Amino acid sequence: MAADTVEKGRAGFASVVERFPESRELLGQLFESSQSFQSLCDEYETCLAALRYWRESSLPEAPEFRNEFSSLLSELEQEILEHLSNKT
Repeated sequence: MAADTVEKGRAGFASVVERFPESRELLGQLFESSQSFQSLCDEYETCLAALRYWRESSLPEAPEFRNEFSSLLSELEQEILEHLSNKT
């Protein structure tokens, strides 16, 4: 992984831990051992940033994008929970 990708993944990991603080240790194990989980953390961070952007936007299409990114974020959270349940 390139250095900037690793840093973005770590930012995503921090956001995932912020969302699921009770699973910090298990999340850390997943992040260290699974490249697919690292990618999931990256996707989570990207989606969260887009959702934040559209929440602040006053553009006419903002509500539609807020709904889309909110749904995507929920799907990613569900996928994270699946990773956690498979790890236990």
